[in-house]
Amino acid sequence: MIRKTIFAAVLTFLSCSFAVSAGAEGGPDGLREALRLMDRGLGSRASALFAEQDGAHARGYDILCEVIRRTEGYEAPMRHFIDENPHLAIVPQIRYAHALNLFDDGS
Repeated sequence: MIRKTIFAAVLTFLSCSFAVSAGAEGGPDGLREALRLMDRGLGSRASALFAEQDGAHARGYDILCEVIRRTEGYEAPMRHFIDENPHLAIVPQIRYAHALNLFDDGS
């Protein structure tokens, strides 16, 4: 229960910070809608919207959705994204979600 609360709080914080930066740049409404869906736990729909967007931030959130939903084979795209974009703010959240998956699996 505590794990879910902490995870939701961190996800909300990152989503809000991304929404503010997207708003400052005049980001597309698709990103805002995807973040809203992600905050509500609708990862499948959010992932589809993120996949339609351009840019590393949208791809990062798409990867995060895959990690959270434990999409089969998410590890290779996740590692590639992290290697290509180690400076993005979403990377620690992706690593944290993956670490939670490994912990749940007993790895």
